[in-house]
Amino acid sequence: MKQGQVLHITFHNPNTDEETAKYLTKLIAENIAEKIIQKQASRQYAADSSLPSSPVSLTM
Repeated sequence: MKQGQVLHITFHNPNTDEETAKYLTKLIAENIAEKIIQKQASRQYAADSSLPSSPVSLTM
């Protein structure tokens, strides 16, 4: 496409506004939940890897 040309794209959404809002809300919520789960897993992995690999005796 040459510079200065404009491309117009039109989408037809056969769903109602309410259905579209529900779908988008669900999609965003699932995405956020997945990111939270991944973040917690990476924090747990980091916490677990910082622990010593063998038990430490604290007797004196």
